[in-house]
Amino acid sequence: MLRQKVDLLAYHQSPQAIYKLIKNKLIPEEYASYQFMQHSKIPTMHFQKSLPRLPIPKMELTCERYLAAHKPLLIDEAYRKTESNVNQFKNTSGKQLQGMLKDYDKANKNSSYISEFWFDYYLRDRKPIPINYNPVLVMHKDERPEYMDQLIRTSNLIISSLRFYNSLRTGILEPEVFHINPKKSDTERFRSICSALPPSMSWYGAYLMNAYPLDMSQYPNLFHTTRIPETDKDRLFTNRNGRHITVQHKGHIYAIRVLCDNHDILPPEQILARLKLILEDDIPECEYPIGILTTLERNKWATLRHELAEDMNEQSLKLIDSALFNVCLDSEELKDDPYKLIRNFLHGDGGNRWFDKSISLQVSKDGQAAVNFEHAWGDGVAVLRYVQDIYKDSKEMPYVHPDTKPFDDEKDVVVRLEMNLSDKMKNCIKEAKTEYAKACKALDIDYLIFDRIGKNVCKKQAFSPDAVMQLGFQVNITI
Repeated sequence: MLRQKVDLLAYHQSPQAIYKLIKNKLIPEEYASYQFMQHSKIPTMHFQKSLPRLPIPKMELTCERYLAAHKPLLIDEAYRKTESNVNQFKNTSGKQLQGMLKDYDKANKNSSYISEFWFDYYLRDRKPIPINYNPVLVMHKDERPEYMDQLIRTSNLIISSLRFYNSLRTGILEPEVFHINPKKSDTERFRSICSALPPSMSWYGAYLMNAYPLDMSQYPNLFHTTRIPETDKDRLFTNRNGRHITVQHKGHIYAIRVLCDNHDILPPEQILARLKLILEDDIPECEYPIGILTTLERNKWATLRHELAEDMNEQSLKLIDSALFNVCLDSEELKDDPYKLIRNFLHGDGGNRWFDKSISLQVSKDGQAAVNFEHAWGDGVAVLRYVQDIYKDSKEMPYVHPDTKPFDDEKDVVVRLEMNLSDKMKNCIKEAKTEYAKACKALDIDYLIFDRIGKNVCKKQAFSPDAVMQLGFQVNITI
């Protein structure tokens, strides 16, 4: 009976109905607390229909801002030349381009005028995506040493990720809202009013309370999404049917199921048991890890991937592409060395990575964790929210503890993807390793801890912390 209720919940109920079922305890509390990270009163996508469209700036204002940004950085002679070029542009081709942009915007009212250009910019670039494009967000340590065990921490982060996913999928993940004064607007009253407003008016209701809902159209691409290399322009592939994740360890790729057919998260003991099998697999380090191929120039990788599929590897590639997300279990201990942390999580040696996956959860042997993400599908706002939520959830509500016993009564639940590799492909993998090692070695990484200024100092002086940061970037680039 419980499973029947859950099926009905998963496929036939609105977010508001799910919220009421959970709040009124018509669904068992133990079930709801495990399956969902959040039970938002406001549906996740409630504000999407009423979001104001991004306006096209006036060309004159754009030119003024461009010159204002350059003035502090240029000597007088260089600035005068820049000013002359801007004025010439404004009175000639600039008018034509502005008109074309307005016409394009009118013809695409269901989206922002920058959306297609965003995707085109990223997907057409042929440069390798690690280092050049894929960012990384490193999580804080868990201050409890016993929860920094690689197996325990990875299990909890995976479960928290699935709880986030289920909340997003059913529409009860808290919407992303920027509150100018959280004490006044981030309240139960705000949620009651906004949830009662029709979606076509909800954004404006929030605006009247000095709160600003943000676009969440990119959030679904956090999961089940992979960038597929193609000649000249890549494509984003999404398959919502996957109930599994991929796990990389020692260069090998495994697929493990983590959801039931109805999207229920498997018990913590089962997820723990499946990860334990992978970590205890005594197979040697993979001599020819295909993950390194995702570090190549995109046209070259597109050609090789096509050849891989033709060599009876198509099913394995489909399992990678349709996975909810990727997990990288590393063999290195990073301790608290910032250089090791940055280098390992930003690029590593490429053998234990699949940089094309929308998000890859990375965990070192000593439990340090990060998320490396492919950038074409979206910006950092969605990923930052995801990382913050799963970090907090895995600390405050861990479902795997040091005394949790792994248990799995199913057989053959961990599938190691065996790849058929021709001699040519093996040579390409060797070359990719060498090429990538050179690129990583050429990358200079350094850091400085400067504690004499921070956001509180900026706010006291009525400066935007973000503006100060951006000015710092500009000065650094100029120098």
